[in-house]
Amino acid sequence: MVAGVVLGVWGSARFIQHETSRPEIRLGYELARLLDSSVQPGEQVLVLANPPKLALFYRRAREIGGEAGLAAARRVIAGTDASPLDFQRTTIHLNRLTRDRLWAFPKIPPRVDWGAVWSDFAGESPWAAEAREQPDRTLQVGDRVAVRRVNH
Repeated sequence: MVAGVVLGVWGSARFIQHETSRPEIRLGYELARLLDSSVQPGEQVLVLANPPKLALFYRRAREIGGEAGLAAARRVIAGTDASPLDFQRTTIHLNRLTRDRLWAFPKIPPRVDWGAVWSDFAGESPWAAEAREQPDRTLQVGDRVAVRRVNH
């Protein structure tokens, strides 16, 4: 039994090491570790990452099914997690911080305590500008993420 537990732990560690060797996965992992260790109870985090491109999906749904097809496509998206992939890659690696305290732009929490912005984020936001201009921390693995604690 002990050998099984040891092998399980070793296998899990190897899996995480393998998966996080890819830069796009590693960046979400590093951000999750930083947030888990830094965000205090009750604080909210706004993640600014590019949303998924759904225009082609919606266009094809309309071409194939007309307005009914488009309505069905919107229902499908409403029932799934259509948050940015970089946001999802971060939340999957969180240990301490709960997902209800993380927000993906354009959804904004009532109070923003932390902002994390991907370098390729194309949206306009005062939090993005502040994090880029005065980051408290910059994580870099391939793409860059700037992290700013908004309310000190």
